[in-house]
Amino acid sequence: MKGIYNNILASCLIGIILFSGCSVTKHLPEGEVLYTGGKTVVENKSATPVGETALTEIDAALDNSVIMVTSMGK
Repeated sequence: MKGIYNNILASCLIGIILFSGCSVTKHLPEGEVLYTGGKTVVENKSATPVGETALTEIDAALDNSVIMVTSMGK
């Protein structure tokens, strides 16, 4: 039983050491982020009121998601 406990403890310690040493953003300059968003192109825009409302909501959702991604990276 003691051997199993030591193996689990050693595995946890090795895992913590490995994960704490790996940082993707470690070498990024101040103010830089890894992902700034993509470009969205809408084809076949609908001229109906429902279509325009849908496009407005999609634009708002995409704008908010880009803000959240960039603010998390700083």
